[in-house]
Amino acid sequence: MSKNTAIEILNCISTVLKTHDSNELKNKYFSLMADESTNIKNICEMTIIIRFVTDCGKIREFFLCIVELSSTNAQTITETIDRKLKKRGLDYSKLISLGFDGAANFSGSITGVRKRLSEIAHREIPYIHCRTHLLSLALTSARNKYVSIKRTLQVVKDIYKLFHKSAKREKIFHDIQEAINEKKLKIPETIDTRCSRQIVENENKMKSLKEAKQFVDTMIEQMQLRFNEKSLEIIKLSTLFESFESLIKIVEEDILKICLYFPSLEPTNVWIDLNSFKYVANSLIEENVKNPLSYIYKANIGYANLKKLAECLMCVSVSTATAERSFSTMNRIMNKIRNRMGQETLQSCMKINTEGPSELDEDTVNEVIDLYARQKHRRIRLI
Repeated sequence: MSKNTAIEILNCISTVLKTHDSNELKNKYFSLMADESTNIKNICEMTIIIRFVTDCGKIREFFLCIVELSSTNAQTITETIDRKLKKRGLDYSKLISLGFDGAANFSGSITGVRKRLSEIAHREIPYIHCRTHLLSLALTSARNKYVSIKRTLQVVKDIYKLFHKSAKREKIFHDIQEAINEKKLKIPETIDTRCSRQIVENENKMKSLKEAKQFVDTMIEQMQLRFNEKSLEIIKLSTLFESFESLIKIVEEDILKICLYFPSLEPTNVWIDLNSFKYVANSLIEENVKNPLSYIYKANIGYANLKKLAECLMCVSVSTATAERSFSTMNRIMNKIRNRMGQETLQSCMKINTEGPSELDEDTVNEVIDLYARQKHRRIRLI
């Protein structure tokens, strides 16, 4: 099989998977997540992830596309996202929230991507700053204010560097472990974005506890500074639907607040549905049924407005981890050996890797063959 034939087949498989996604996403509410990074060729790439609720009530985050960016300014990114959404037939009226990592070009409230997309949608789209990044930034900022913690983590990093790139030193380290009857363990790498704890011991335990309390207080203070009120309000209101016990305690004021973020919902109709559903919820508490939002979305018992609210709340993303993982996939596919891979081939491979099944069923295989046969005249008739 030639290289060109292999690329054509990969592109056909990717196109079929995209068609399946488009059919599944049709007329559904969704949230958008995006992030940018550089590939092995030092070219800036942006991935777009879509989060929605499937017909069976499961939350799905799928890889929409990866795009090469000519510039990382907000206008270029916005135009690229807008073009890709329109190409896939996704309506802004169904866009529930935006999830980014907090970079100024994405999160800016005046000229950032979230502001520009809100202008295109003619309404303010709720923006959720990735909770994982926020926690990491808050922890790093708090850590830097305490010299003992910062020094400890730096020492651990230096120890890792000392042994990591030297087979001779690592062997000596393992020999020492064996000599004192310890397991042969590798020294783990300390990464800033992972939560770390203070490992410095003080002779004065009261002083140590006081410092620990100060550190936690500083971290909470940093979190309060970084978590914006609007995204926090959406998350807090969403927690009212975590159990049927909390759901039956929801008042009309809570519904009014929630519907402010989702203009397509009519607060009065949602409140009527919720009041009626509370009688059902009381019986479900006794049956120990979990996950009210999923139950409401899947249950075929009416409550259309409440079902829309459940779908909207389930669509809200609190993390951009899926976008981050897509870059790991990109680096596995486009590596030093395959650094001349084209953009279309990269996208097809990433789509197949992230969204494709382990084995294609017969119907999908036939769709791929039909598409491949129709693309141009073939020497062998396939259909």
